[in-house]
Amino acid sequence: MSTNHRILIPCIMLSVSIGALAEDTDVEALRQEIARQRKQLEEQENRLQQQAQQLERLETLVDSLATTPPAALETTPRPTRNTQPPPPAYGGPKAGMAVAPTPKIEHTPTTLPEADDEDILDVQPIAGLGRGEEFTDGDFLKSVPLFGSDWRFSFGGYAKVDLIHDFSGSGDPSQFLISQIPVSGTPQPGSYSEFQMRETRFNFEVRNTSPGQPESKFFTEFDFFGGSNDSNPRLRHAYFQYGNLLVGQTWTTLTELRQLPLFLDFAAGDSLFGGRTVQVRWEQEIDSNFDWAVALEDFDDTGISNPSGLTGTSRSNFPVLAGRIGYNWDHGLIMLGGSVGENRWDGIGATGDDRELRWNIATGSRIYLSDDNTHYLGFGGSYGEGAPRQILTFGNAGTPNAVLDPTGDVVNVTSWNANIGLHLEWTEKFSSNFGFAYARLGSTGLLPPTSIQNGWAFNGNVIYDFNDQIRVGIELILGEQELVNGRSGTAQRVQTGIFYYF
Repeated sequence: MSTNHRILIPCIMLSVSIGALAEDTDVEALRQEIARQRKQLEEQENRLQQQAQQLERLETLVDSLATTPPAALETTPRPTRNTQPPPPAYGGPKAGMAVAPTPKIEHTPTTLPEADDEDILDVQPIAGLGRGEEFTDGDFLKSVPLFGSDWRFSFGGYAKVDLIHDFSGSGDPSQFLISQIPVSGTPQPGSYSEFQMRETRFNFEVRNTSPGQPESKFFTEFDFFGGSNDSNPRLRHAYFQYGNLLVGQTWTTLTELRQLPLFLDFAAGDSLFGGRTVQVRWEQEIDSNFDWAVALEDFDDTGISNPSGLTGTSRSNFPVLAGRIGYNWDHGLIMLGGSVGENRWDGIGATGDDRELRWNIATGSRIYLSDDNTHYLGFGGSYGEGAPRQILTFGNAGTPNAVLDPTGDVVNVTSWNANIGLHLEWTEKFSSNFGFAYARLGSTGLLPPTSIQNGWAFNGNVIYDFNDQIRVGIELILGEQELVNGRSGTAQRVQTGIFYYF
């Protein structure tokens, strides 16, 4: 074999080996590429499955929201301009401050999509748990669920700042009280200005929303009229309701606040019949228009004046029995009611016991003047014997319900009041409210000569709503007081107010 052949054969073998090695390298690279693409396909399939699951949950949520009434999605309702700032319902249990109740709310249980917490956060990644639509309740706005139970909880109220300028030196700088108007023949105080936040209030409510169960809730509210400055809270309402039964402190059965338009002055004319007291009440609807209520109510049984200094104590054996009937229709409401009780003197020694029946009747109404129920006229009044303190004018003045004569007999003091109010909405933002209130005592022979005999107050304002949370206004207040001895005096006041609802 020649030298050339010896060299050629190894070269051929080396060439074949290199080619085979190159083919093996290409095959391995191809296998790796196929594995990588298979992995990418698996990841894409997983993402597609996750997206399909999210789409299914979103469709479930959309279907749930589509069956929810629009009102259920309004978590911050606009404050109603034709009622007083958020008080509890007439007597406390229903929305609005009125004696004639609004239709009873039938609670609908909150419907949750079948998803756990992680699913909900996947659907609403920027919404904190418990702040999504799944947790709202159209029957209990601005409430949150107490997880693990059928109870819901809410916190609300408003902050209010008042700037008051009194031209006549009225005795109470925080509210316009008729009995505090200076009269002739007494030292005349000068004018003054007052900043305050005492009307600011906050409330708490818990409500059981179990389906098929009676309405069950507890409500409490405070303001800052508890002392001589803005830092002392005062209990306004504290009651529970179970079905038709209400127990606790709230507006009396005969208090009809829907007769009043919105006033900036806290006293709101100082001539309303009613107030807040501890009570046990049963209330019930007859049909969609008629309702009735009956209650046992606490009252100030120490309200018997004893000018002769006889020995004994003013006290009653029984609470007040009150009842009312209300009628509601599309464009108004009216309430008529009455109450009975006793004014009793428990004498000691030579002073004998004596008692007199105390009673009164009261009415209140609102009549809407437009088809859309924006403008309305409100009016009310009362007459009674032995219960003048039920009228705010005389309650704020400390007028006694009865007087003990020198022989130890209880003599009731008669009283009556009347008020009228008008609410007008000029535009979407501007509204006005006007009111005139009058109160008078019918029998004053045994009262001190410096006691109030009668008085009146006028309120007129303009209100502007910036938005759902902020409201401002300015109000003119006029009034007059006349005493038993015939002396009288007038007063004038201007008040501005800013509300912040929360």
